[in-house]
Amino acid sequence: MVSLRLWKKSRLNRSLGMALSLALLGPLVAYAAPPIAPLPCPDFSFDPNSSMGLGHYFAPGDVLTRATDSTARVLRASALGLLSPSDDVDALSNSGFNVPLGQSFVLLFSVDRNTTGLHLSADPNLAAENVPYNVYDQFQRGQAASDEFVALTLFTWFGPVSDRRDPPAQGNSASVRNNFDEGGTDFGAAPQVHSRDVVPGAQEDNVDALAQLERAGVRSQQVVNVYFSLTRDSPSLGWLSNGCPPSGANIFFSPLPGQSEPNVFASATALGLLPDDDIDALVLFDPAGPGVRGVFDAMDIVLFSLDPNSPSLNTIASASLPGGAADVFVKRYGQPIELFAPAALLGLGDPNDNIDALDIIPYSGDPVAFAAQHGIRAIPGDCDDNGIVNLVDFACCLAGPDVFVVVPIEACGAFDVEHDLDVDLADFAAFQCVWLGGF
Repeated sequence: MVSLRLWKKSRLNRSLGMALSLALLGPLVAYAAPPIAPLPCPDFSFDPNSSMGLGHYFAPGDVLTRATDSTARVLRASALGLLSPSDDVDALSNSGFNVPLGQSFVLLFSVDRNTTGLHLSADPNLAAENVPYNVYDQFQRGQAASDEFVALTLFTWFGPVSDRRDPPAQGNSASVRNNFDEGGTDFGAAPQVHSRDVVPGAQEDNVDALAQLERAGVRSQQVVNVYFSLTRDSPSLGWLSNGCPPSGANIFFSPLPGQSEPNVFASATALGLLPDDDIDALVLFDPAGPGVRGVFDAMDIVLFSLDPNSPSLNTIASASLPGGAADVFVKRYGQPIELFAPAALLGLGDPNDNIDALDIIPYSGDPVAFAAQHGIRAIPGDCDDNGIVNLVDFACCLAGPDVFVVVPIEACGAFDVEHDLDVDLADFAAFQCVWLGGF
């Protein structure tokens, strides 16, 4: 039995007790668990097998964004010189204008439909903050391909920043944006479900390019300095490649989309890749000044990932085996390709895993703290994962892990008054004291 005197001393326990009291009065329905600080929506594109508007309003070569709960076109495919409805923008980047060379950043990414992620539970620090969703979790729920994740590691343009905490918070991810509105920002993609919903086999859209594209000015919506790649079977590769062998690993540069023709920023050969390779995720550092904007030169840094059918995954010495399609590589002018972030550092590395979009956000603090602020949150106490907290959830947690279902502690923590990592009758007795007016 829990001491009522100890119970009175715990403000946290009293708060939890009040939540449980409300559960007796009626269910606490919550269909969204927004991040504490939702990230602004990036520009993005869908792959051709996505259902959300493609074939009716948008094409896989269009660049999109979300505004006021609706999907809007930022750039028509034709503004990037794409002439066929079968062209597919496979990667997007800005020039790195928002992350100067000395600035650290977090790495954001999306994955394809075949990606499972490593079999990892949420980082325990994030689980304690009710941020339990990572790649593996969302794969199990049937919706990872339309989410955006953040790696729990800090980076600079030169690679991962050493993490000296004990234990280190590396090798995992957190979901920061899902396919459906969690009260923050979303991609408006299928399936139209929440992060907690389990929908294996449902139609799943694939967000296959991400970038915070540069605008001409604070008050201007004119997009400038767009870097992109296309899938290897995009018909417009032939003329866009301008004499270079057509390749899904060619990177193109459009300084003024819709007003000037794109040019080849870097061919597959210049990047040390093969014509049959396909860059399907991209982040660039291409500063003006000492270097020339739009030309691959000694000032530039190219971060990229390759699709699973790229033959260079078998020849790049540092590529992960298996899981190389979930590696992030770096290419500097005149230097060989190097491994920038191994798949395992992002909670990936299964043989089927594939990163198919990258973005970065400048940040100088703890990446786990970043995820706690910007990650999609679970509803405390929602043991049966239906968006409602009531006595059914208390009974679910009270059953314990030795019956039919192993209870997820991140959900049941709301009922664990004793903080002893289980929910038993002592916890219920403390709750009864609150319910009967004992405090």
